[in-house]
Amino acid sequence: MSAAANSMKIIKEGIKRVVIAVLDPNPRVHGEGVRKLREAGIEVKVGVLEREARALNEAFFKFMETGLPFVILKLAVTLDGHIADSRGNSKWISSDAARAFVHKLRGEMDGIAVGINTVLMDDPMLTPREVHPARVPRRFVLDSGLKIPLTSKVLDVPPPTVVVSGTNHDKERKKALEERGIEVWVQERAAVDIEAFLRRAGE
Repeated sequence: MSAAANSMKIIKEGIKRVVIAVLDPNPRVHGEGVRKLREAGIEVKVGVLEREARALNEAFFKFMETGLPFVILKLAVTLDGHIADSRGNSKWISSDAARAFVHKLRGEMDGIAVGINTVLMDDPMLTPREVHPARVPRRFVLDSGLKIPLTSKVLDVPPPTVVVSGTNHDKERKKALEERGIEVWVQERAAVDIEAFLRRAGE
């Protein structure tokens, strides 16, 4: 139910006092409900458990206030601080419990992004597994030079993967990816700009 509809229902029911944790950060509706309630003579208190309410909705607040999506960094490291062992192997340096938690997170996210080296080294699918019900996040590969092999598993799983590239990319590889239904975002610089990518992904 919208804020306006909520306000009208509260007014109609004759409620005398309303307590609100935090105002909606969306500029289209920010404070409108409170204004209507107060105009109707209802006492309104704003800011009760505000910090807790913001934490509960932190992804929404981050996007509304910055235009950027809320980002979680997933990182598995060895005891001496590396992301692979001494032989360059990254499977598996984390535990079964950690991997299960990662799949749970994947099943709750709108998107998941990796760099091209992860695709070249691990050939991941980037899908949530053994999580029910789960949403399948949109996958993004940050690949400045379009080195991604056309046989990569991440390209075969719906919804279509997005490959983010720089200006110095292989034009034939771009055409081949697009012919397979893969969306290619070409940025206006040689290396992928992370903030520009996040802003477009948020949109």
